[in-house]
Amino acid sequence: MSLTQHEIKEIEQVAFELKKWAHDLSYAPPSITKVQLTPTRRYKKVIMLVLAKTNAGAKVEKEFAELDRLHQEYESWRGRSITEDNEEDFTILVDSIKGSLYDLADTLQQLAESARKEIKRRIVKGICYGIGVLGALLTCIYLLWWLWTKFSA
Repeated sequence: MSLTQHEIKEIEQVAFELKKWAHDLSYAPPSITKVQLTPTRRYKKVIMLVLAKTNAGAKVEKEFAELDRLHQEYESWRGRSITEDNEEDFTILVDSIKGSLYDLADTLQQLAESARKEIKRRIVKGICYGIGVLGALLTCIYLLWWLWTKFSA
């Protein structure tokens, strides 16, 4: 199955949101008042779409599962303070989350790009087929005209 234009835009929107999330992710522990859904729950519709309609669905699902694991570890820092002893661990965790977010966004953008190329390829193929049919039709009309002028006299 191939993706529709609307589905491609959805995937690109999720990729944009993931990159924005990675860019905005702070090197401070998560706020006590703001709890976020896990990435898999937040983007379940897109994950299911990619699983159903592309060959890269398993890869995307695996990347989201890894992101969920990192997100849960990040959320475990809620309400804790960063000290010199654990600052490096937290920084590594945030860098890992950012890397996973950027990787996942790139994967989704590549999927969207290849789906757009597939749509363009199908359009060009359809146009070529239409031109071939039109050429055959004009040839038949010319042949009928030639026969009519040849044998009507």
